[in-house]
Amino acid sequence: MTLDHEVDVLEHQFARNSVKVMRGAARFLEPHRIEVVGDDGEHHAFTADKAFIAVGTRPYRPAHVPFDGERVFDSDEILDLQRLPRSLTVVGAGVIGVEYATIFSALVVPVTLVEARSSMLDFIDRELIEEFVHELRDRGMTIRLGQAVEGIACEDGAPAVTLDGGRRIRSDMLLYAAGRVGAVGDLGLDAIGVEADQRGRVKVDALTLQTTVPNVYAGGDVIGFPSLASTSMEQGRIAACHAFGAHAPAPPEFFPYGVYSVPEISTVGMSEQEVREKGIPYECGVARFRETSRGHIMGLNTGHDEDDLLDQDPPAARRAYRRRGRDRADPHRPGGAEPEGHHRLLHREHLQLPDPGRGLQDRRPGRLEPPAQPPRRRAGGGGGRGVGASYPPSPSALCRGSLLPPALRPDVGVRGLRRQGPSAQAEGDGLVWETSTPPAAPVCRGA
Repeated sequence: MTLDHEVDVLEHQFARNSVKVMRGAARFLEPHRIEVVGDDGEHHAFTADKAFIAVGTRPYRPAHVPFDGERVFDSDEILDLQRLPRSLTVVGAGVIGVEYATIFSALVVPVTLVEARSSMLDFIDRELIEEFVHELRDRGMTIRLGQAVEGIACEDGAPAVTLDGGRRIRSDMLLYAAGRVGAVGDLGLDAIGVEADQRGRVKVDALTLQTTVPNVYAGGDVIGFPSLASTSMEQGRIAACHAFGAHAPAPPEFFPYGVYSVPEISTVGMSEQEVREKGIPYECGVARFRETSRGHIMGLNTGHDEDDLLDQDPPAARRAYRRRGRDRADPHRPGGAEPEGHHRLLHREHLQLPDPGRGLQDRRPGRLEPPAQPPRRRAGGGGGRGVGASYPPSPSALCRGSLLPPALRPDVGVRGLRRQGPSAQAEGDGLVWETSTPPAAPVCRGA
């Protein structure tokens, strides 16, 4: 819908400004002559004083990658995905690879990001990238930098990636996003002497956007970095003004860059490393988005808040837990152990302990504060340290299990007990417990 809307807007702008549009494949015959083959096969010839190349790019598709549009995708084919993968490997940590990797990770898909270089997004300040990588790893993404891909093959219907050193990564699907190439193959650039490199990027003058042929200009993704919409629009203005002799402001020294990842990144100007190399005195200031009014209104902290998923849709959270898999020996193994009830207990909002100092109290709306602590009672069969349990537990107690034994529930003021099949749930004045199968022994050990 969004893309269709953008196309409609462009076509309306063309009509308002008397710009004729012809659909077809164009190629240069001479520097001032262009041939266009229409959709119906008809041939049209045009002459022009000036020409501007803005054909964009297409995904780089090396022959050794088994693209099939079902398990192995390029960055264009992934847009037609019919289902979410159970796990995903992304090859290439450029802007496109990072954007897709973080989008799928935000959808609770286990993702591994593979990059042959020892770093990613080198045009962005290192401190930002370090914080970015920390957030991605904190929410479960596996990032393998400095490891080149030696081979990609499909085994039993699933893609497998072999890295240098012998490591193998298997996943449900694979996205190959190791760069794009200029879509100049059929333009006939050789006929007019315009130069392009091995990736199809057209060489231009940085100030005028002219190619090696003075009357032919180029801009946008086809000339390479930074390949962003904001810079491409400015490049078009500069080229148009120069081509028709209109006064054009000097191109900005720095263009703004934006990466639509999750979280998003934007930057303008020199990085801290570049400032150091030039010997410019500087100071660094840091503003946390979570501390701004907008961040507070949006309820954002840092990274992916899995607790929110647990609150809003517990079954989806358990499915995500299974997909993510906690077997570190094979993090991409589809499936994994069903999380026990204690998985919910280890989140603070699901475990409210008596907290006189209010240091642990969850203050979210709708949460009950614990009452005053009643007299302590001993339960269990032993009198030594680490045997039995005290209820209500002290604030320093460590919960290691999934549910109190039924016999101990009256000691914490049980208000109700419901059974639905094998599941049971009980609420205490200071505790909220939930599980699938009640254990047979106390589960909290005194500090």
